[in-house]
Amino acid sequence: MPTVDASEHERVLLLASTEARATCLAASLQATEVPLEQFTTLSPLTDALQEGAGAIVADEDAITEEAARLLSIAMAQSEPWSNLPIIILTSGEPAAIERLNELDLFGPAASSNVTILERPVHEVTLATVVRSALRARRRQYEVRDLMQNLKTTNEKLRESQKALQNANERLEERVADRTEQVRELALALATAEQRERTRISQVLHDHLQQLVHGARIWADSLAEESEASPPTAVVRILELLDEAIETTRSMTVELSPPVLQEDGLSAALDWLASHVEKTHNFRLELEVESSLQRIEEDLRTLLFRSIRELVFNAIKHADVDRAHLRARQGDEQLTIEVRDEGVGFEPEELHEEESEAHFGLSNVRKRLDLVGGELTIESAPGDGTYARIEVPLPEEASPVRGER
Repeated sequence: MPTVDASEHERVLLLASTEARATCLAASLQATEVPLEQFTTLSPLTDALQEGAGAIVADEDAITEEAARLLSIAMAQSEPWSNLPIIILTSGEPAAIERLNELDLFGPAASSNVTILERPVHEVTLATVVRSALRARRRQYEVRDLMQNLKTTNEKLRESQKALQNANERLEERVADRTEQVRELALALATAEQRERTRISQVLHDHLQQLVHGARIWADSLAEESEASPPTAVVRILELLDEAIETTRSMTVELSPPVLQEDGLSAALDWLASHVEKTHNFRLELEVESSLQRIEEDLRTLLFRSIRELVFNAIKHADVDRAHLRARQGDEQLTIEVRDEGVGFEPEELHEEESEAHFGLSNVRKRLDLVGGELTIESAPGDGTYARIEVPLPEEASPVRGER
């Protein structure tokens, strides 16, 4: 038997009924220079099959009914990629062929890869058939390797996908945490600003207005002491003091409307509509849902300032005397819409840094971005302006019936 350094998966297993016949078959295959193993019984051959083989060369006398059954079982247990070539040497007699047919040539697991050679067979023919069988076997091993590589690649891909999913989940958690931090910071900033507005409002109300009232009282006294009509200067002083009182009173309310802190957003919108109609002769038509949620103070202040900016933008630039404001509540967000039928503008103007007319809208958008909200503007020259604020509501917020 030749001693060729080759894998066990490439070896040829010879099965014959006698040692002499097995040796004869081995001699016929010496020219192939492939590793050979000889067997005269089936048990050691099936054990060898577990370690791998390139082909089986069997003499018909060794293919008994029991051998065919055991080989069929062994072949059926092979991997899906495996279809071991089997070469059977037969006398060619009709009875021999009929017997092999009755054995079903090891069943469907091997029938597609069985070659029948009639004895006597030339050594060259036998070697050629064996080499062809081994080439077919090598292609099966290539398929096996591809399947294994594909399996390994798929496993690595699944691991990578899982790692990516975990990374995405961690990133989403970090983004959510950071978004919440930014939101809290934005609300804290809005709160600090509102507190400063409230402080200034209190100073105007408790100190400056009192000083002006005091001056008004002394001016009245001076006017009363005049025997004739009060001097023109005194009359003018009284007029200016009345104007100062009205101005400080108006500034006090505009800086920090008490209704916003005490009664909520819906009541503050009622006040805003009344205020702009009285001070600017501008009618703000309200459509506010009766189940509008009571919003936390910080967000309520930010929203009110944003809404007021939209309304005053219409007053200053739309060239109309009215606008429509609608407030509605969804399951997870609050939507505010302000619409006018004024002169409109080109949407591109919103992106111009030097556009003084729409500077306030840009600030509104930035403030809303910080709390996860969004400002949408739709406008065109001559077609009016539609502005929509959408802000997510905290989960703990609950609807309060009775608010407009």
